[in-house]
Amino acid sequence: MGVPGGATRIRMHPPSIYDAYDGWVHRHGSLTDEDRQLIAADLTSLRDPPLLSVAMPLVPELHPKDLCRAIDALRSQLYPDWELWLWGIAPPAALPALHQAMATDPRIRWSAQADAQAVTAMAGGEMLALLEPGAVLAEQTLYEVAVAFRTQQAPDVLYADEDRLDADGNRHTPRFKPLWSPELLATHDMLGQPCFYRLSLLQRLGGPRPEYGPAMGWDLALRATAATTPDRIVHLPTVLCHGRDGAEPERHDGYQENGERALRDWLAAEGLGAAELRPAPLRPGAWQIVYPLPMEAPSVSVIIPTRDRPELLRACCTGLLQMTDWPADRLEVLVVDNGSTDPEALALLRQLATDPRIRVLPAPGPFNYPRLNNLAVGEARGSLLVLLNNDIEILEPGWLREMTALALRREVGAVGAKLLYPTGEGVQHAGLVFGPQAVRHLLRFAPADDAGYGGQLALTQALSAVTGACMLLRREVYEEVGGLDESLTVGFNDIDLCLRIQDAGYRIIWTPHAVLAHRESASRGMDVAEPQRRRAEGELRFMQRRWGKMLEHDPYHNPNLMLYNDIGHGCAQLSAPRRTPPWRRAVETVLA
Repeated sequence: MGVPGGATRIRMHPPSIYDAYDGWVHRHGSLTDEDRQLIAADLTSLRDPPLLSVAMPLVPELHPKDLCRAIDALRSQLYPDWELWLWGIAPPAALPALHQAMATDPRIRWSAQADAQAVTAMAGGEMLALLEPGAVLAEQTLYEVAVAFRTQQAPDVLYADEDRLDADGNRHTPRFKPLWSPELLATHDMLGQPCFYRLSLLQRLGGPRPEYGPAMGWDLALRATAATTPDRIVHLPTVLCHGRDGAEPERHDGYQENGERALRDWLAAEGLGAAELRPAPLRPGAWQIVYPLPMEAPSVSVIIPTRDRPELLRACCTGLLQMTDWPADRLEVLVVDNGSTDPEALALLRQLATDPRIRVLPAPGPFNYPRLNNLAVGEARGSLLVLLNNDIEILEPGWLREMTALALRREVGAVGAKLLYPTGEGVQHAGLVFGPQAVRHLLRFAPADDAGYGGQLALTQALSAVTGACMLLRREVYEEVGGLDESLTVGFNDIDLCLRIQDAGYRIIWTPHAVLAHRESASRGMDVAEPQRRRAEGELRFMQRRWGKMLEHDPYHNPNLMLYNDIGHGCAQLSAPRRTPPWRRAVETVLA
């Protein structure tokens, strides 16, 4: 049933990421002399250092000082094995500096007649990055890429976090990114820059396609990630690139049209040409993909454990049967009664049992959420299962269609929904994130219409876990992983299920386009009594024994962001980086 505890809220107004970023950069955003010495020492042990290619277009509006700053940043790299390819018409005022740079450094090349595709054909590195005009690489960028290329599982695609530079060179507007997922990349270009591609992969794909204009980078990201496997797409969660204000591709004319064309190409290649594209409701410039459903709707079994609390069950079932847009003959509701004694509840159960779409399954005994659901799955007839708390209320008719369309994708193991507090407190659930000694709801208490940092509340995406209060999955997946673990009677059983589903090779997807209300902990209350606390602590120890380090580092939650607790108003906040950089890992390895 998820994270123990209820919706205790401390009202504070923490600064936004953007307001706090200047201080964060001062504390964490640059190397020390010791860092540089450790990097130099680590480079001496790097076997077969790869040549890295960097490509950058020249455009008329690029100021000479911005070009010089970008070139100087490359020449200041702590990793020496690189080449820079410039292409396009250089601003006349920049020609003297450009010619001087090429004359003094043979690693710098320029072709006025070339385009991105031609540069890809000429490049000689093992990996290549296409940067925006005037983008500045952090001094450790190429070192980080080279080390990851040689020490990780032969990445085909490698991307990192980024920010922006104003006219005075001040850093702002950080993009701290999550782990790649095709669902999120299909909403917008989540990879951004810097993004390095294995050159052999680019050449196999025919290189970038300049005809996609400012959306060329997104088109390339869609095609390249589709041509490799998830384990060969690597995210370095550290800011390694500083883009020039105004150079963002999405600011250029034609980006939206060309981006839509690239997205439709990708959908067609994935066999999803019938999918519908809609502008993402809360995130301008991003997309919502409405995946197609089969001609015959699949059969769905909705499982609702309950005990007493007739007002909750009545509201839940009424919404299911009267509001949900789904064929009546393809929907069944299994109400699992865990020993109700309240006369009104018993009368309601008898009434519900008269509806041919509802079956009431008696399941007396101590409360054990996994046991109740596993029992119902054994009785269910549907090919799709919905685990639903009895304190869920239906808000809009299309929730089941949205979740089903995602769950039917073969690589998706489970789908979660956006849950709101019915009392107007905003977001109750938008996915779960893990961190040291904590599992938290993502951006809890954010306003219902808030897009969230980076579109976290507005865009369909993969996450490490979603709550079992409303989870949809294929029966075959549920049975493949053995269902819910009955050792976890109340808490963490949905998280454990999600982790086992991921272990089996599936993704966990959260969608903001299925919205329901959740009266969190209304059914059972909060874990405040001593026996409940002891039980919750025991379940946490169980999870730590079973999953260990997986609960310490959530790949879908950037380690430069705080774990979202219940302080504040659902806004993302910066954290001291929880990532150990490779030059310090090398020292730790030696000392060990």
